[in-house]
This record gives sequence, C-alpha cells and structure tokens, in this order.
Amino acid sequence: MLNDVIIFFENLNSLDKFIWIVTCLTIFWVAEGIYPLFKFSYNKWKHSKVNFVLLGTTMLINVLFGIATAGIFAWSKTNEFGLFYLVDLPVVGRINISSDDVGFDSAVFSTRFVAQDQIYVAFSYGAS
Repeated sequence: MLNDVIIFFENLNSLDKFIWIVTCLTIFWVAEGIYPLFKFSYNKWKHSKVNFVLLGTTMLINVLFGIATAGIFAWSKTNEFGLFYLVDLPVVGRINISSDDVGFDSAVFSTRFVAQDQIYVAFSYGAS
C-alpha cells in the first residue's frame, strides 16, 4: 500500500507535482483559517505576502542557477573542458570517479560519466 503511494509520487511529472503541492497548501491554509490551531496577534495576510516574496526570489534564484548550470554543462561538452577530457579512463573508471563526489551535504550536486562518446548527466539530491 505505502509502496504504491511512493511509486505514485515518484512517477509524477513536474506539472502534476506543482498542482499537488499548490492544492495541498491551499486546502490546509483554508482549513487553518477556519479552525486555527493557535491564535496570533499579527496579520496573517500581511505575513503571507512576505512569504510569497521570499518564495518568488528563491524560485528566481533557483531558475537562474539552473540555467547557468545547464549552460556550463553545454559549454564544457562543446569545448571538451574538464577532467574527463584530460584523462583517458575506461568507462568503468569514469563511472566510479563520478559517483564519489564529496562535500555536498543536503545540497543538489551533479555527476557525469562518459560512455561511447556521449556525456550523460545524472542529478542526485540529498547528502552524499
């Protein structure tokens, strides 16, 4: 049962994930407005504007860094720049080197390996 739920969420595309998140946040935000768990003296709607500004800037920064990362990968492939182009290792050696990234705790990092003259980029999330 729980495995089916996990598989369902793993196979959602980006738009469906976005819709799912927005729907859940909306439902719980409305429910909290109707039946609040705690009473606070601040204006909830004013505070939500601040949160939306922070969310928007975070999304903008993530998109800009994502575009920059994709551009760097494309540039390094077209100009054959990087360690994989300097050292001639068998495919198994290249996969082993690329899977041993260190130092990116709770961050997004990327690894790549070369097989049959094509560059594959694999993205990993979480602590390494």
